[in-house]
Amino acid sequence: RQGAVASGALAAAAAGGGGRDGAAQASFSPRRLGARSSPGALSFVEDPLEAAEVSLELRGEGIVDLPLDLRSIGPVQVSNRGSMLVGRRHQPELHERAIAPRCQELVSVDQFACGLKNGQFWLMVLSDTPLYLVRQDRSCEELPKDSISDLHSGDQICLGSGVLWRFRGGAQQSEIKM
Repeated sequence: RQGAVASGALAAAAAGGGGRDGAAQASFSPRRLGARSSPGALSFVEDPLEAAEVSLELRGEGIVDLPLDLRSIGPVQVSNRGSMLVGRRHQPELHERAIAPRCQELVSVDQFACGLKNGQFWLMVLSDTPLYLVRQDRSCEELPKDSISDLHSGDQICLGSGVLWRFRGGAQQSEIKM
């Protein structure tokens, strides 16, 4: 199930999805049609939309002393149809101004993606360099490339010595009709 989410995020990233806010849009889910349709026919039916606002705040010794709004992403809406992509390609001005020159090498072009699936936030590592996920209870988990992990509000995503993102996930909305 998480692999499908990751594939959507990577497909959207590969297709050039994602603007300044890093949001990439995934496509509809294929489902088999009922008995009235021809055998094996596929249709594209929208899944009910799940959405929530998230934000990321840069912190640590490797971050330039700037006001919060100049070292943050969001709030941005993520959903089961679109993820937020983070990296130099997606927020070039933010990374350039907020991360100290000595730590710029820690930031990849495509660092990670986060989104929402079945009411749970997720994180996928896109960089060749592993990330470290530090939970609120201070447990730490190394995440290699292509790994997917649950993400909780208050978790910190560590890029390396002195550079980390604090994740904040807002109230979720389900079954939104568009």
